[in-house]
Amino acid sequence: MSKKAYEGAIETERLILRELSTSDIQNVYEIVRQDLVGLGLRAGKGMSLKETAKYVNKFLEHWDRFGFGVFGLLDKTTGTFVGHCGLRYIEGTNDVEILYALESNQWGKGYATEASKASIRYAFEILKVSKLTARVKLANYRSKKVIERMGFEYLYDKNNNGIELSYYELFNK
Repeated sequence: MSKKAYEGAIETERLILRELSTSDIQNVYEIVRQDLVGLGLRAGKGMSLKETAKYVNKFLEHWDRFGFGVFGLLDKTTGTFVGHCGLRYIEGTNDVEILYALESNQWGKGYATEASKASIRYAFEILKVSKLTARVKLANYRSKKVIERMGFEYLYDKNNNGIELSYYELFNK
């Protein structure tokens, strides 16, 4: 898929999900520089600005190549950038995974669940994906709760390039 599968933004009750851009590098950096957030990501710690730029640029390349990807999340009331959530192909496979990261002071407010629901609907209704995958670090119990709340079923734990991950899947019914 190379053409964009949507136009504009996706709105939920409290969030606006919109395509990331290079102007979001600083917004994303303010979130992923936090060690607390970085623990849940591949980096395992807070990212530098240079690492963040590379991270965001990979998302942008995915959008350019496949026409879908990771969205920036904005609080509808304040316009504040609160995180990112969306979809991407798992490198070297045809599997589409869901991923998200939120500002730590936004945890526990249901934003990850709300954004995930919108991303799942987008995957199944617009992209016509038959299955979604989620990969979560073993000790990331908060993310596991979100994934399980969305209906994903646990498959197995696996070492992925030195990182222990729990794998989940959700089928389009």
